[in-house]
Amino acid sequence: MNEIIYIIGFACIGNLIVDFIANFKPLNRLSKIKPFNCEMCFTFWLSICFMTYSFGAIGILLAAISALVSNFIYKYI
Repeated sequence: MNEIIYIIGFACIGNLIVDFIANFKPLNRLSKIKPFNCEMCFTFWLSICFMTYSFGAIGILLAAISALVSNFIYKYI
């Protein structure tokens, strides 16, 4: 159950940070660098360290799932 909360949480945080970087003028130049202009990429890299540390090798799968959830949130919500 905690894994689902972590996945949804990282997906939401990833979307919020990328949206903030894209719309905030002083940080707008960061939006041209790959991990900062894509919700899916940023969420994956944001969550992989925590997920791998917390859950071991299965954390890589959880980070990938959180990236996909982030992409879903960006496109449909």
